Amino acid sequence: MSYILDALKKSDRERKQGEIPSLQSIHADLPPSRRNRSTRGLKTALAVGFCSLIILAIGFWQWPIEKNQQTTDRPPIKEQSTQTPPAVPKTQPPPAEKITPQVIAPVQVVPQPAPRTPENEQSQPEVVIEPAPLLQPAPLRSQSLPKAAKEPASTLPLLKELPIDRQKKLPKITLAGHVYASQPSRRMIMINNRIVREGEMVGEDLRLVRITWDGVILRHIDTEFQMKLQ
Repeated sequence: MSYILDALKKSDRERKQGEIPSLQSIHADLPPSRRNRSTRGLKTALAVGFCSLIILAIGFWQWPIEKNQQTTDRPPIKEQSTQTPPAVPKTQPPPAEKITPQVIAPVQVVPQPAPRTPENEQSQPEVVIEPAPLLQPAPLRSQSLPKAAKEPASTLPLLKELPIDRQKKLPKITLAGHVYASQPSRRMIMINNRIVREGEMVGEDLRLVRITWDGVILRHIDTEFQMKLQ
């Protein structure tokens, strides 16, 4: 039986040696003298910690009291009264004097009647002014060229006096407007609705030889004849 107990203790010891030693195992393994020392040191450490806790508690309790005393011992700060300066009354300008315009009454001039004279008393006859009759402008007269002296009558045959075969060869001739002047350059006549001057051709083989005061003298090839204005 003792042999079995010894074996169990031994195995238990070996198991504890393999584990991390705990506080109880250290105290169990320590000798009685070291155990007393450790308990004594633990008690002193506990006592020191308890005393320090008490001191800290007293300090925390007195600290707000001193803070309140410091705040009460400080002299009160005087409030700086910011006095606003009294408002200066605004000086109002003196009221402007009202200028009343002087109304000048219009001066009425009374015309004096002219003195009566015997000439004024006599009634003057009324003068009636009749409007002048309107002058009708004279009709404008066409400025005609000065008439030249009549030329002697030509002895040339008239168109109707020519032979029949010659008349058939002539073109149709129609005379219209006629201007006669002493200067041949200013003479003109309208033949077949065309203005012609002396020396110009009238048609085929037909020339205007001269413009007379009452007609024309024409030449067809080598035969001259005259025509009268109707």
